[in-house]
Amino acid sequence: MTVTNWVKSSGTWSVGSNWSTGLVPGGGQTASIGGTGAEAIVLAGTSLLPLAALLMSDTAATLSLAGNVTTTAATTLSAGTVALAGHTLTLSGSATLDDEIDAGTLSTSTASVGSAGLTLGGGI
Repeated sequence: MTVTNWVKSSGTWSVGSNWSTGLVPGGGQTASIGGTGAEAIVLAGTSLLPLAALLMSDTAATLSLAGNVTTTAATTLSAGTVALAGHTLTLSGSATLDDEIDAGTLSTSTASVGSAGLTLGGGI
């Protein structure tokens, strides 16, 4: 399994140069966001993320949705913020959530909430 790390301080998910391999992660790869500081990542449009895993481990990171997003993988959001901005994040695989989910809809089939709790805002 290939791990593709986010390497920029900010940018759009779909730009290959923002990732350690030079390519946008997909096709069974693991996308990892953590360790580069205050990352600000925008997932634009309606997206399906066909990943093996999505890991977010940087407390300063923000993943902002600019459309509805569905993951097909095990998702671990152990730090940072996912800003839904009125959109829907659907976690099709198992999910471990220990960060802040803000202002939108979170949908998951299996989830465990970590010790930091889960904050849902925006009328959820």
